[in-house]
Amino acid sequence: MLQIPRQTLQDHLKFDQLKKPGRPPAMGNGDEESLTEFTIHMSKMGHGLSLGMITAYAAAILEKSAPNSSEVSYEWARRFVKRNGLSTRYDSLD
Repeated sequence: MLQIPRQTLQDHLKFDQLKKPGRPPAMGNGDEESLTEFTIHMSKMGHGLSLGMITAYAAAILEKSAPNSSEVSYEWARRFVKRNGLSTRYDSLD
């Protein structure tokens, strides 16, 4: 059996619960969820969104919820689509 001090294990567990590695998300979970639902809805209606359109909608949401936040990039939109298992209008071209 491994001889790992109890305090080391407790510190490790505490750290995992307190902080996620990496930058904080650009959008809050509620805003990202809304954008995901909107993207799915538009796709079901036959109007799938391109990455440019997703970027524009995300920028509009951020402008209202966090006016001083940074700009939404095309790469953010690509990661958003991948993270949420979505497809875009021009997936074959991406």
